[in-house]
Amino acid sequence: MPEILDVILRNASMKSKARAARTCQKWFSPAVDALWRDLDSPVPLIKLLSTNILTSISSRAIEEIKFSRSIADADWSRFGIYSSRVRTLRYDDGECIAHPRLALGSNIFTELGVYRPPGALLPNLVKLEWRAVSDHTARGILQFIPVRLESLVLTIGHRVNPTVPCQVITALSRRTETLQHLEFRSDLPPQLSATVKNALATWLRRVPRLLTIGLPSYYGTTEIVDALATLGDLEKIYTSHNWFEVSPYSALGTTFTFQKNFPKVKELSVDLNLPIDPLSLRSHHLVRLCINTLIRDVGGSLQEMLGIVATGCPNLEDLQLMLGMSDDFGGDEEGEGRCYICYDDITPLLACRRLVQLQVAHCSPIKLEEAQLKEMGKSWPGMTTLELCQSPNFKGEPFVIPGMPLSMLRTIVKAFRSLETFGTFFLLGEAGDLEPVPRDDDNPSLSLRTLDVGSSDVDEDDLFAIGYYIGLLCPALTAVTANATNVRWYPINVPSHRDVDPELVERTENWNAVESIVKATTRLHGVFQRRIEELSEKLEASQRQLAALRIQD
Repeated sequence: MPEILDVILRNASMKSKARAARTCQKWFSPAVDALWRDLDSPVPLIKLLSTNILTSISSRAIEEIKFSRSIADADWSRFGIYSSRVRTLRYDDGECIAHPRLALGSNIFTELGVYRPPGALLPNLVKLEWRAVSDHTARGILQFIPVRLESLVLTIGHRVNPTVPCQVITALSRRTETLQHLEFRSDLPPQLSATVKNALATWLRRVPRLLTIGLPSYYGTTEIVDALATLGDLEKIYTSHNWFEVSPYSALGTTFTFQKNFPKVKELSVDLNLPIDPLSLRSHHLVRLCINTLIRDVGGSLQEMLGIVATGCPNLEDLQLMLGMSDDFGGDEEGEGRCYICYDDITPLLACRRLVQLQVAHCSPIKLEEAQLKEMGKSWPGMTTLELCQSPNFKGEPFVIPGMPLSMLRTIVKAFRSLETFGTFFLLGEAGDLEPVPRDDDNPSLSLRTLDVGSSDVDEDDLFAIGYYIGLLCPALTAVTANATNVRWYPINVPSHRDVDPELVERTENWNAVESIVKATTRLHGVFQRRIEELSEKLEASQRQLAALRIQD
């Protein structure tokens, strides 16, 4: 069956696919399809066109490939056999600087344009991801845009001349009518991107089938929002962040009535300035919402914003709050300028009864008590993911908000019976401070699968006690992770081995050890449970036999 063969090849290694193509005639075409379906670089395709490709060191100190002779008809025939099989292509010009990969020289794109019209190189391409940090690479994308492209992720680096993106976008707007997913990323400074915004607005009006759009936060202009409002099938709007330049916070379409302009949008990710217009987030169709904002004073401003969200989006199921702390926050714990989150701030969300995922990223642990957690559990009976401020206190904070005691985990698993993922910053004292798990506790959490402890520290002497305690409370747990950053969902660059913080390495190793102990505890718990069930069945069978003998007597 073709479906079974497809599954086999999809899970096979590259060498196995190549062997299958060489050794079996029936497997040749499916195996070659699998080999060429997804490409991380166009270099393998370019090498099909000429056996005499030269490499040279460019002005950017990276190795580029160039054609050393003209391309013959036989080269194009060989190229066509494989190029028609490509469905997904990725090319990152910037990655060639950081990693030893071959880049495409400027003459590659020039030669391709001479021999083939734009769009003819990869006729069956469906998805294209292209990041350009040079002018010739930005223009080079036009050679790879087919007629029926469905998904495009285009990133323009800040080194690219601002006139080049306008030329590229204008050309793309004539050839991308079938696009369903578009993500445009740019770290060009806002003051240099005015013409890019105008070209982008024109482009958006020419992609009527668009379902998903991702744009930089500072591209939320009136022209672009008006263009988006013409897309009647649009279902998802989100912010494409680029962190090379610090862009101002601005909301995508906050000055417009959301329900009126975007009636079918179910997912929204925006950067907001507080306070916000109540009309900007009013939609009965909105299911997923991600808000990224800076807060100077948590007290009042956050509660007001969440009140608008709860009132305007009654059917919300997934909410992510990325709350950055403004550099000029002030005040003290009793007065204005509060920089920690407490229960009163999130009480408006209790009205969102359909909420199943809540993720709050902030620079200080959230302050919650046992009774408040129980009330949250009653309001959100279907909650499956709850992640609450997994980072330690913000440096320079005038007062300290401690993390959640690990003993509160028992309250969490009892209050949220459907919870599969929970994350917070735990305050871990001595292992002797943990309340023992009662032996008659016959109602442990059978749903919790992942516990994210964020940046919580754990003492090496307490690893076994903490792992055993967590394992008894959560016998279905499969992972204990320590992944939090100061802002939980911001993309971060993976540091090189020389830049890794020794404390971070030690913390990660300690929590890995805790995870191993948790898994060992849950395995033993499962063995004991099965043994108890077997003994219970034998006891019941013996009792039935005894009852039958008594009846016979």
